[in-house]
Amino acid sequence: MTNIGLSVDIATRITKILNDQILKSGEIQINNSVIWDGILHKMDNSIWRGIIEMLNLLNEQHPDMLSITDLANIQDAEKLLDKFEDYYESVLDMPNRHVGAKKVAWRTLMSTREIICRCWNMDLPNNNTGKVLSNYGDLFE
Repeated sequence: MTNIGLSVDIATRITKILNDQILKSGEIQINNSVIWDGILHKMDNSIWRGIIEMLNLLNEQHPDMLSITDLANIQDAEKLLDKFEDYYESVLDMPNRHVGAKKVAWRTLMSTREIICRCWNMDLPNNNTGKVLSNYGDLFE
C-alpha cells in the first residue's frame, strides 16, 4: 500500500469512528476523551503529514470537496509541523499553551471527517440538531 493509500485508510477509519460518535451521542464535544485518548494522542507527525498530503492531493484533483475553512485548518496544521517537527514527535499534540497545537489538531481532524463525508456524499454534520437556537425560521415556513 502506498503512503497515500495508507493515509486514505487511516482517514477513513477515523471518519467512521467520529461518525459513530455523532450517531450515538450527538455533537462531538472538544473534550471528548474517546477522540483524544483513542485518536489524537496517538497521531504522530508522520500520520498527520500523510493525511495532509492526501487532503492536498484531493484538493488539487477535486477542489470542490474542500471548503475555505478546511483549507485554512490544513494550512495551520502544516505550518505547525513545518516549524516544530524537528523538535517534537507529535507536534499537534504538544503540551504548549502558547502554540495552540491541540486546537489546530482538533480542527484539522474535524475538517478531515467533513471532507471524507463529502467524498462519500454523506450529510452528517457535527452539530446538536436537538438544540433550538432560534425559532425565527419557524415563523416563515
